[in-house]
Amino acid sequence: MSHLVIEKSLDIRTIADRESRRLLQQRRELGASLFWLEVRERLYSSLITALSILYTVLLPPAVARQLRTEVFRRYLSEFAIRMIDVAVALTGLILSLPLFLIVPVLIKLDSPGPVFYHQVRTGIDRRRGDRRNADLGIGKERRKAQRRQQDLFGKPFKIYKFRSMYENAEADSGPVWASEQDPRVTRVGRILRRFHIDEIPQFWNILKGDMSVVGPRPERPEIIRQIVDAVPEYRLRHRVRPGLTGLAQIWDGYDSSLDDVRKKLSHDLEYIRIRGPVTNISIILQTLVYLYKPQKFQQKTHQRV
Repeated sequence: MSHLVIEKSLDIRTIADRESRRLLQQRRELGASLFWLEVRERLYSSLITALSILYTVLLPPAVARQLRTEVFRRYLSEFAIRMIDVAVALTGLILSLPLFLIVPVLIKLDSPGPVFYHQVRTGIDRRRGDRRNADLGIGKERRKAQRRQQDLFGKPFKIYKFRSMYENAEADSGPVWASEQDPRVTRVGRILRRFHIDEIPQFWNILKGDMSVVGPRPERPEIIRQIVDAVPEYRLRHRVRPGLTGLAQIWDGYDSSLDDVRKKLSHDLEYIRIRGPVTNISIILQTLVYLYKPQKFQQKTHQRV
């Protein structure tokens, strides 16, 4: 089911939730004729069933075969992406085994606190068909109200890193955006971040299926709520698994303003549009070049601006 809906050709109010109607109104005020609309699969279940019957019974055999081919290609693409994720994650963990012996010692010598740092991040939006995080004992309607109230934008998961900040660094300030000269970062942490060594434990998140090698960077629910109020389209990046690397991670640095968020979001949405096994392999190769020569990408970024 396409997420691009032409206004006036369909009564959006019959399928859209409250948030989608609010987005629709904003697009109308801006004079847009097309907009992205996230709809709940449950409301579409009967429509999808009817379309399936049309595909198999009413449509010409050639058209039905083409549609089945497109569905097969999509699932084959997802399977290939997952195989790439598993292969890269296993290879990364094996090659980084010496670092799992050295880095913990350096972290402990530098500052008190745990070696590993974990934090709740927002993953792919599968709440429509995934109830594993729901309290099944509170009833269907109350679960709906609970999800609306929490508004996590996607499935929450624990992300793992080597600790690069002082322990309880956000005890007084609360959740804040990271920056290049962040005073919360330890001396060893700056080295880990400089060479992206602190991200290595996320290979485990990839093996678990929480993340992909390539995708939008996972963010905290608290930060997402702040961003979505000003940039509603930010929700769309949760249509795919978050990633360890991606176009936005390569071409842009830390977020320090909403303009930076919009710029990185444009890269994330571009990736979602062209996403596929070949695209992911290309971005992985670009990431290896970036790790070796980051100034090459910084120069191109300045040229774009």
